[in-house]
Amino acid sequence: MAVSMKTSAKLQQNVFKIYRYAHSNANVTPIVGSVPVNSKAAVKLAAWMRFYENFIGLTDVKNAQDRVLQAEKKFLENQELRRERQFQIQQVRDRKSVV
Repeated sequence: MAVSMKTSAKLQQNVFKIYRYAHSNANVTPIVGSVPVNSKAAVKLAAWMRFYENFIGLTDVKNAQDRVLQAEKKFLENQELRRERQFQIQQVRDRKSVV
């Protein structure tokens, strides 16, 4: 049984809608076709998707990515602070050379 590309793309879009709903905190209930995403089947699919993500380690990867982003933000803040201090040191050196 072959599935056409159009049908496959539509199915993929619907799965992504369910996926986004399962991972959002929104109170909005998206509709897939004429079936609300929070239907029993959609909730079951979302639960299976979370299980699959945990099984293959995608959840750990996402958590690691969040930690990397936080570390990057902290690094950039410290880098900016270092530049400010370097500028202040240069100002002191310039005043010292004038005296």
